[in-house]
Amino acid sequence: MVQRNGLSVLYDLSTLQNRFAVIGLVVNNRLIDEQPHLVKALVAGYTDGIRAWRNNPASAKAYLKKSYKTSDAEVDTVYAEINRFLLLEPSPNLDSIRNTWDSMPDLKARKDIDLSKFVESRFVDEALRALR
Repeated sequence: MVQRNGLSVLYDLSTLQNRFAVIGLVVNNRLIDEQPHLVKALVAGYTDGIRAWRNNPASAKAYLKKSYKTSDAEVDTVYAEINRFLLLEPSPNLDSIRNTWDSMPDLKARKDIDLSKFVESRFVDEALRALR
């Protein structure tokens, strides 16, 4: 859509060797402790949505076409671009999270943070097991 309006890609960040976290689900510890079933349902829905997106491209493209009022050719391009970044198994990756953290000067200037304290992969692991 932006290319149709005369804009061009100046630099494709996906060509960088380092990977960055681009999507995250964030909840506080209280919710995890008090309502783990809710967090489990959120992660399961997100993971199932990714599977549906990948396994039913016609439905995903129809959604894109309707929501963004694009042509068939543009829908194919957008769908392909989204799939480049949307992991089928969205497990947290500490290196990607660290790269993202370090890319922001205000955050990088803070004392060294153990980012592993902020990653809870059990819900993703459980959701993926349920889908297999």
